[in-house]
Amino acid sequence: MEVDARIRKIANEVCGNETNVVEQAHRIYNYVVDNTDHYSKKTVTASTIGSQAYCLENKGGSCTDMHSLFIALCRAPGFRRASCSARA
Repeated sequence: MEVDARIRKIANEVCGNETNVVEQAHRIYNYVVDNTDHYSKKTVTASTIGSQAYCLENKGGSCTDMHSLFIALCRAPGFRRASCSARA
């Protein structure tokens, strides 16, 4: 999950001057929920790779697209967290 200039800009706008990482994560979560739709709502389609860029450009996608966006936005302010996912 690449942290490019666009991701960094959004993270800075969303987090503002907040220094508490729990509050930053909460703000980032709210940003993703408020600004994206899951493809099951039929308002968007999904990428096949889990792409934060796709999610931003299309204002949504699959769970993996949205997860990629959330993790990239969390990495921008310096969260030390790797991506994780599970399959049943």
